[in-house]
Amino acid sequence: GPWRDRIDRQASVSVRPDWRRVEEVDLGKLSKGTSPLSNLVDNSPPKSVEDLLWCGFLDQYNDQFDKVSTRTPAPLKRVETKEFYPVTTTDDPVIEKLAIEGKGTVFATDAIMAHLMTCPRSVYPWDIVVQKLPTRALFFDKRDSSQFDYLTVHETSNSPPAPLSERDAANEENADALMNTPERLALEATMINQNFTQQILRSAKFRSNFDLPNPFWDEEDNDGMEPASVAYRYRKFSLGDGIELVARTELHGLAKTKGGAGSTKQVGKLVTTMGGKKKKKNQPEENPLEVPDGDQYMTAYALNEYDPSYASNAPPARPGTSINWRDKIDNQAGAVLASE
Repeated sequence: GPWRDRIDRQASVSVRPDWRRVEEVDLGKLSKGTSPLSNLVDNSPPKSVEDLLWCGFLDQYNDQFDKVSTRTPAPLKRVETKEFYPVTTTDDPVIEKLAIEGKGTVFATDAIMAHLMTCPRSVYPWDIVVQKLPTRALFFDKRDSSQFDYLTVHETSNSPPAPLSERDAANEENADALMNTPERLALEATMINQNFTQQILRSAKFRSNFDLPNPFWDEEDNDGMEPASVAYRYRKFSLGDGIELVARTELHGLAKTKGGAGSTKQVGKLVTTMGGKKKKKNQPEENPLEVPDGDQYMTAYALNEYDPSYASNAPPARPGTSINWRDKIDNQAGAVLASE
């Protein structure tokens, strides 16, 4: 039964007996609005959004990858010369500069904010370090030794991957058990995403550089490496009540806009095409997704297939719901996403 298969997970941080509990939050109740703290949750959009700084560069998306299908696949390649920088908030020199200048009252990264926004669905233990400075500014950080930057696999499924047992750890010949632990699957998914974001881009001659270089790349200590195509967009969100959130967000590339219904182009006055009808406005408006040459900023993510029954030679964990991606991915991509 479910109790027999229950997995006891260790907390991500050891709670010391001398710590004082300030508040206990039930994440499930918080998302449903039944928590005592639900009245503190404000889902209204920011009062205003402002770009503070742009750093790094972006390469052009290679639209040849639009033609990839099960009949014409493109093998994923390992990118050996690209460097990625999952730097936490307080180690970011640009955020430090913006904090000294008093640009915000709360500082974080997009990864930390995304984790907080989706935390009601989390299963694996996690924690975030919050530092309050004498200036009353708050810094949200990840812990150095955590698995925070790794993408999880099947975390919310009915049969999540089981941690490596002492018996399997001692038996080195049990390759399936060693390969399909949460940590190994997370590492695999993270590497797939990193390599995918760079493989789908064109060569450096189509590169667009921003005002400031990548703040984490040391040109004198690169060992033949170069930064991955990433632009760091530092944005300020005014949330009201004096809360100014400054966040480092990431972009992965530039994608060409395509004409036709549903597309948006900036030519003199803003002309928005909706359902084939053109609507002209008297005053030019700025579309935050557009750049001067008519491209659009993009982020890229990869969802990799994993079926626990493949490794254990067991029947599907959810009979009747397991979908072979190769049968559906071309014509029913929505069905693949729904099954996940």
